[in-house]
Amino acid sequence: GCYPEDANECIFNDAVFELAQEMCTINPLINCYVGQQHRQIREWYFSKFPGQVAMLENQLLIARRRRKDENSPYFGGTSPSHADFNVYHHLANATLIEPQCVSSESDVLAAWMETMEDLPKMQKYLKERPKLVGIGEDPGLLDSSGRFVSQRDPEGHAWLREGKFCFS
Repeated sequence: GCYPEDANECIFNDAVFELAQEMCTINPLINCYVGQQHRQIREWYFSKFPGQVAMLENQLLIARRRRKDENSPYFGGTSPSHADFNVYHHLANATLIEPQCVSSESDVLAAWMETMEDLPKMQKYLKERPKLVGIGEDPGLLDSSGRFVSQRDPEGHAWLREGKFCFS
């Protein structure tokens, strides 16, 4: 699974997971806020971003030192943990607005993101997921067939199957 078996690793990964939660403002920033509100929150978010990235990089380096393995690819060790996926989520969302925001702050985390993206199931997910469009103006999702869905969509619940939206 995605949860380490060792109790100390669980504690460490829970702490990293919670550290990444400090970056969760990226979710409404890319999915909800528009206009002036989007611009203001974006400015605030990215003013704090370098410090957040520095703390996450430090935790990844600590994880490697704790295991005495400088090449240990994940916060969770030799396989990704729940913390790895949470950190990836927030950093990847940030790159939707500022494509170089991670690589300009941390070579270590940029390389770690590439390692995450090389996971076969992650590759499948990234290939099939809808594309987020209209950030800051009219955010919504575009599926592989070109169908646009936003929070205002009148059709109700949308499910994603094989890269295409299905409605209930």
